[in-house]
Amino acid sequence: QLSGMMYLNESNTLDVRAGVSHTSRYEPDRRTYSYRNGTFSASEYERRFSDLSELSFDVGVDHTFEKTLNDDLLRLKTGVLVSKKSRELELARYGLNGNIGTGDVSEDIDTIFNSDNDYRLSGATLETDSYDAKESMLALYQSYEYELGDSFVFLAGARIEDAMQEITYPNESTSNSDLDTTEILPVLSATWKPADEWQLRMGVSNTVSRPGLTELADSVFYDPETDEAIVGNPDLEVSKITNLDVRAEYYLSDSESISLALFSKDIDKPIEKTVPDASGSASRGDTFVNSESAELLGVELDFKMDILDTDNLSGFMSGNFSWIDSEVSLDAESARLEGSNTRALQGQSELLANVQVGFDHLSTGQTFTLLANHFGDRISKVERGALDNEYEKGRTVIDLVYKWEFSESLTLKSKVGNLTNEPIQYLQNDRVVKSYESGVDASFGVDYVF
Repeated sequence: QLSGMMYLNESNTLDVRAGVSHTSRYEPDRRTYSYRNGTFSASEYERRFSDLSELSFDVGVDHTFEKTLNDDLLRLKTGVLVSKKSRELELARYGLNGNIGTGDVSEDIDTIFNSDNDYRLSGATLETDSYDAKESMLALYQSYEYELGDSFVFLAGARIEDAMQEITYPNESTSNSDLDTTEILPVLSATWKPADEWQLRMGVSNTVSRPGLTELADSVFYDPETDEAIVGNPDLEVSKITNLDVRAEYYLSDSESISLALFSKDIDKPIEKTVPDASGSASRGDTFVNSESAELLGVELDFKMDILDTDNLSGFMSGNFSWIDSEVSLDAESARLEGSNTRALQGQSELLANVQVGFDHLSTGQTFTLLANHFGDRISKVERGALDNEYEKGRTVIDLVYKWEFSESLTLKSKVGNLTNEPIQYLQNDRVVKSYESGVDASFGVDYVF
């Protein structure tokens, strides 16, 4: 990634950014197998060979014009963003057929295959398992911000997005699909500053949530953590969202503040993960569907406060807490299959919380930050029929971040994530149906400013 800013003159600035990334995932031989009541289940054995490669490119340019009119300030911002992505996926799957023979099928998997059992690999690859995909977006946006004295700030703007997603199947051209959309997304906001310590904000905007290539592709992919099979849905539509929020902010000092916000979201055709409700390609695994609509109402509390201030050390604590009530309205067919007209939105927790505690060693430029993130129980998958929805149990994730500003140009960063390695659990009908640990992860990075 590269970014930079140019001062054209005292009124005009230009921000430029560009990025390119390559992602690959190679699975040369991944086995999945199950035992039922202590006996190896040949029908659930699968070997997979896959190779995914994805190249992404984006570039953006923003122009900002500022002009002082008496005691007021006018700020105009114009921008363009171009984003492109291409993906290639090759996938081959194999199952077992043959006679069980005289071997003991309660032994471990390697012993079974080295015994008298007579198994034979057979192809299980579908014609839509491998695909090529392209995704592109052109966005143009314009905003007008007017600061009226010291008390009011008004902003109006709009963003036009022209997006294209195309998926082709080399072995099954009749399944090719595309999703082309053009959206105009306006935004309006107003800020009132009745006193130096207070700000009252109100805003309304339209946004969209587009399905990803994985969600659109009629191809089996596997959850990297649970190994569950999931199949995309080429008939997915874009979700359109209307956002409304009101926020009050109080500043205790230049670096300390507290705010309270009320917000709502109206979502048309939200995308949710669910079990299939029909035979065919979707029956190969879980899939995604557009529900009819959803509403979210929430309250959010933010704060930041100083907890240490000496000549050589400083410390702060910040955080936010959100309570969110979500409700999905189901169409007649979904209501019949689920046995209810409404429920919570899949993937949405009722409670969210984030807390940060940081310390700066001023003389050496070192920073230590401890982060704790918590989410409450949330629906991980919508079920059909008599079974309850599958829930992901809420948990807290703790990370430690270290940063050292070695010089004005060079910064070293490192992070240790998921320190407590709390188990990830999924429940259904009050029973734990999946449980595993994701492990502790670490990363290291270098930033250089030219």
